[in-house]
Amino acid sequence: MIDYDQTLLESTRTHRERLTAAFVHGEQRDRRIVNSNLRRLTGSVVLGAVLCAACLGTGFVLDILQTQREDRAVAAYRAAIAATPMEPGDGLTGQRGTASRTPSSTTGEGAASRGM
Repeated sequence: MIDYDQTLLESTRTHRERLTAAFVHGEQRDRRIVNSNLRRLTGSVVLGAVLCAACLGTGFVLDILQTQREDRAVAAYRAAIAATPMEPGDGLTGQRGTASRTPSSTTGEGAASRGM
C-alpha cells in the first residue's frame, strides 16, 4: 500500500530543496532565461553562418558551371565558324532587312561554285 506519510515527507523535502535553491541561485525562470536565450542566440548565429556559407558555396559553384557552359558554347561556335568559313559575296548584303540578292546567286552560278 501507499504510505501517505512517507509521500508527504518526500514532497516537503523536495519543496524545501527547491526553495533553498531559489533563494541561493534566484528563481528558475531567471536562470533559464539567460542560459536558454544565450544558447538560442549562439545556435542562431551558428545556423545563420552555415546557411550563409551554403548560399555562397552554391552561388560559387553555379557561377563556375555557367562559365564553363559559356566557354564550351563559345568554343563550339568558333569551331563551327572555322570549319565553314563564309566567303564574301555569298548572298549576304550589308544592310539589314533587305531581300536583295547578288547577281551570282540569282543566275545559279553561285550555287554551283559552292558545291550545291
